[in-house]
Amino acid sequence: EHARLDEQNAAYLALMNNQLLHVPFSSSPSSRILDVGCGTGATTLQLAAAFPNASAIGLDLSPVPALQNAPSPNVRAVQGNFLDPTTLVAAARGHDGQGEKAGEEEEGLIEKDGFDLVFSRLLVMGVDDWDGFYARVREVLRPGGGAWVETQDLDQVWYDGDGGGRRRISDGWPWLAALREASTRRGMDLECASKAAGRMRRAGLVDVRTQRFVLPLGEWAAHPEADAAARFARRTLRRCLQGLLARMLREDGVPEASIAALAAGVLSDELWGVGVHRVLTVTCGRRP
Repeated sequence: EHARLDEQNAAYLALMNNQLLHVPFSSSPSSRILDVGCGTGATTLQLAAAFPNASAIGLDLSPVPALQNAPSPNVRAVQGNFLDPTTLVAAARGHDGQGEKAGEEEEGLIEKDGFDLVFSRLLVMGVDDWDGFYARVREVLRPGGGAWVETQDLDQVWYDGDGGGRRRISDGWPWLAALREASTRRGMDLECASKAAGRMRRAGLVDVRTQRFVLPLGEWAAHPEADAAARFARRTLRRCLQGLLARMLREDGVPEASIAALAAGVLSDELWGVGVHRVLTVTCGRRP
């Protein structure tokens, strides 16, 4: 799984023309960066390398060995739920680190007014309260007008744009409707990317801006920057979507025969035709 996530990270970075950030962020020795849902820690390490005089914290629900053992002194791993500060655990550096649970003051881990940049990528299936997420982001950003958040996420919507337009083609797919309903029951939003700007504004963030990148799923010569991401999606997306759908529906008590019938729809060639694509949305906002 870590190898898959590292490949995914590299593919999406290439999709964005190897531009790691889209906010006007410049660091100082007192700057602090938070990577929420950091996965393998690959992006956290890239942020730390890009801003070597800043401190970079990678936060994830699972342990992140690459950060615990990182050679860079400006990198730190924290385990826990971003929306629940009482769960945070500081991972000690080195193989034997057991971490220490944060108390009410969070021991300076993810404190209020403490960060100059909050970053996240592909949390569409990892957040069950997006309004709470952005409220928490605003809370941890430093006040004063110089602190930014950047989210990079992907709506679970398929478009057909081979003719130059953009038409939603996935609204009637039974398997996607089932996945959407199951996700909604859990508080997730499969169109969180396109709603991020509005949620940032409601949370009190300003200078909100978006940038969109086309992610083809079939061949599309018009977007060579997406080749790696498209190859990655064609090789892994079917299995990931089928597994996710089956797990959720089993938890909801759906019969196996119904699950199998719905999961078969993920194999449809309609997902992979020329011009068929999804959209990666980068959304940035600033705390006033």
